[in-house]
Amino acid sequence: MKKRILSTLLAGLLLAPAFVSCINDDSKEFGSVPMAQIQLQSELQEQYDKEKMETLSLTAPDITQAPLQKDVSYTWEIGGKVVSTDKKLDYVCEDSGTFPGRLTIKNADNTVYRQFTVKVHFPYEEGVYALATRDGKSVVTYVSERFKGEKVVYDAFGAENLEVSFPLGKEPTALYYLNTRRFTEGKVSKEASLFYIATKNPNKFYRVQADSMIVKKSFNEVSYGSPVTAVIDDWKADTEFQHGSGYVLIKQGNHIWAANYESQGIGNFGVGQQHLAGTEIDDKLLVTATQTLYNRDGVVVFDKKKGALFGFNDLRKFSYYNELGDYDYLGSFASGPGRWKVVSVFQKKDLSECKYYYFDPGANNKVDFTPALENVTIPGLKERPVLAVARNTEFLFYAVGKQIFAHYIPVAKFPEQNTPLLTLDKEGSIVSLTLSPDGYKLIVGMETPGAEKPGSIFVYDISRIERPALLYKAENCTGSIKQVAYRPLD
Repeated sequence: MKKRILSTLLAGLLLAPAFVSCINDDSKEFGSVPMAQIQLQSELQEQYDKEKMETLSLTAPDITQAPLQKDVSYTWEIGGKVVSTDKKLDYVCEDSGTFPGRLTIKNADNTVYRQFTVKVHFPYEEGVYALATRDGKSVVTYVSERFKGEKVVYDAFGAENLEVSFPLGKEPTALYYLNTRRFTEGKVSKEASLFYIATKNPNKFYRVQADSMIVKKSFNEVSYGSPVTAVIDDWKADTEFQHGSGYVLIKQGNHIWAANYESQGIGNFGVGQQHLAGTEIDDKLLVTATQTLYNRDGVVVFDKKKGALFGFNDLRKFSYYNELGDYDYLGSFASGPGRWKVVSVFQKKDLSECKYYYFDPGANNKVDFTPALENVTIPGLKERPVLAVARNTEFLFYAVGKQIFAHYIPVAKFPEQNTPLLTLDKEGSIVSLTLSPDGYKLIVGMETPGAEKPGSIFVYDISRIERPALLYKAENCTGSIKQVAYRPLD
């Protein structure tokens, strides 16, 4: 009996390896079949930049498959749509904008995805725009920042709009860029970002889509027989008049209008309008400031007839200062972190000294003018300077001839030795200055009399004020410049 049991156990032990061997064989045949893993030999770029109607040509990276080789399919998607199922992509970029792209490589066992971005540039983007005149015609010249001044469109407005339908007047008066993308709460609209362009002879005033330079609105209903001569900052106060909407302020004669860039309406600017009767408002008048602590918007105007400053805020509070009869008004600009004050600058008629005033639109719900601590002399200043329209900076930039100076506003007295910040290496005179919204770029418009195209553009990096550096330039690219405007990367 014992021998029989022992024989049975021995037989079982001898059969066990064979049994296990059978299980392993079955798993190979029916269970873990080797898979063809896809490995890319190179990668796509993160972003591809193209011009409108240019062809984007891409070839999928070469792959290896191991341990088996299987059939592979390719799928290219751009903007959520399948645009090719070949290994090579040839895609015509018909629409401007930024689009997500995806390449899918797939076999029976494995799928690999690669994502990328396609940026199809608009015809007009970041850079300098100059409103100028040449041969009895107004033009808007575009100097591309992306191409470092190498790409220039002499008459961007005329190139995109039929002159018969939307002519500009012969005399340019005002150019203003408004970045409305920041009001869309993160949603980028194709209609976002605008230019306002004004000319006279005859009087014309247009709202222009910045990406295409195509006219979106003609404000022919604004007419008191006088041209629009100034367009300024956006006014966003939540008041009885504004209802929380966005506006730009427009000067026409001695009237100030508010153009609504949301509903495309236009209306009388009610804040302080009643005080402007009988005035002679300077074209350099209109500069707004926002008192962030009290959330008050304000605007400053100068009456050349009375030698008086007017200041208003969105609560219709009003301030008046009229001891400036011996001075010429040079201009005003918003200054300080958050643009919380307006600085108005004056020069004595005999050129001997300058002074400036602070305007606070919102302290304790009242409007105050604060004179500088003393009259300030600008050594050697024997001409009327050109002022930069400054934002978010404590520096006043001004130009005389081909020299540019910088003054730190909190120090009321100008330096004894007024050393130029920059001297342009070109014959002519600076006729227009402006700053980028972040205050790090200084944009210069210069005129060289006698040249076929007298207008030149220079852009400087002033992030280190003591060491300004030329970023790019476009010399003799336009007519006689009335005004330069800077458009940053939106």
